[in-house]
Amino acid sequence: MISATSRCLDCIFNQAYRITRNVGMDEEESWRFLIETMDVLSRTRRGDTPIHITRRVYDVLERFGYSDPFREIKRHSIELARELLSDIEKDFDMDDGLFEALKISAAGNALDFGLKDASIDILRDRFLQVMRKTLYAPDYEEFLRMLDGDEVLFIGDNAGESVLDTLVLRELIKQGIRVYYAVRHVPVINDVIYEDAVESGVDEYAEIVDSGSEYPGLVLEETSREFQELFRRCSVVISKGQGNLEGLYGVSDKVFFLLTAKCPHIAKLLKVSEFSPVFVRNRLLSNTES
Repeated sequence: MISATSRCLDCIFNQAYRITRNVGMDEEESWRFLIETMDVLSRTRRGDTPIHITRRVYDVLERFGYSDPFREIKRHSIELARELLSDIEKDFDMDDGLFEALKISAAGNALDFGLKDASIDILRDRFLQVMRKTLYAPDYEEFLRMLDGDEVLFIGDNAGESVLDTLVLRELIKQGIRVYYAVRHVPVINDVIYEDAVESGVDEYAEIVDSGSEYPGLVLEETSREFQELFRRCSVVISKGQGNLEGLYGVSDKVFFLLTAKCPHIAKLLKVSEFSPVFVRNRLLSNTES
C-alpha cells in the first residue's frame, strides 16, 4: 500500500468541504462536520494511507446521516461518459482494439468529480487532453502473453468512467476471456457500486462482483473471502484508478494498474507527467521506484 503525503491531507479536507455543498448542509451543520473532519485529520499518523483516512471522514459523514453524497453527481458523470463514448466509437482504432480500449479507459479515469476543480466542462476538456497523449504501457506485450488464462478480474473505480471501461471488457470477451468487474460494497466518494455498474452497461460484458470494500480503493485483506478467492484464481487483474493503486501497490505481480496520474505524488511514482494515461504492471512499478 502507499502512505499518504501532506498534500493528501489537503486533498481530503477540500473533498470534505465540497461534500457539504453537494448535500446542501447549512452553515451550522457544515461547521460541525468540518470540525470533526479536522479532528480525524489531526489524529492521522505517518504511514496511514489516503484510502483509510478518507474512509474515516466518510464514517463521520454517515454519522451526520449522509450515505451517498455523490449520488446525483455519479448520474451526471455516467451521462457525460456516454456522450464521450458515442463520439469515440466513431473513430475507434480496430488495428489493436484492446490497446485503444485501454487508453480510452485510462483517460476515463480523468472523469473524477472527487477532484478539487471538477465540473462537467472541465472534466470533458481534461478527458480530451489526456486522450491526446500516448498511453504509457511498457509491459503491454507481457500483458497480452498473460491473457492465456480464461478469467480476468477488472477492479472498477469511479462511476462515470465505468462506461468507458466497457470497451476493455468488450475486447477481452472477444478473445474468449471471462471477465469479472469488481465494485465497492458501499457508496464512497463517486466510486462505482453495483447499481452504477448496471446503469453503465457493465453487466452486458462482465459479471459484476461485490468486492466487499468500503474504502475508496481496494485493500485486499479487507475484502470479502469470496472476492479474495476470485482475486487468487484470475490470471490477470486490471486495477483501475489511483485509489486501487494505493491499496494494491506491491500486492501481486499479476496486477496491472490502469489510470490517469492525477496528482504529483502518483505521477512521480509512475515517472510520468501529471494527467498522463498509464498502464503498468505492478512488478515493473515496484522495480523502478526510487
